[in-house]
Amino acid sequence: MPSTTVKLILPDGRTKETSAEKVSIKEAKENWSEYSLEDGSVVRVRPVVARVLRTEEVDSEGSPIYQVLVANTVFVDVAENLKRKEGTG
Repeated sequence: MPSTTVKLILPDGRTKETSAEKVSIKEAKENWSEYSLEDGSVVRVRPVVARVLRTEEVDSEGSPIYQVLVANTVFVDVAENLKRKEGTG
């Protein structure tokens, strides 16, 4: 696949332009993470990976650094006692 140039934030906080190559996703399991809140509501979050790029940069162990574009799907199941009835402020 052709390479592209990306801006990468390195572990030490520096920004660097580097070449990267798109890596296709072979298989995905996108499970929900669930958080029960003190107010009785439940928040569910599921990350969805849209794109993965493998850069030419490496970490301290010599492994390539990946840039991952992630969108989060969020659902909140609000506790009944927090819901406002129609026509109330």
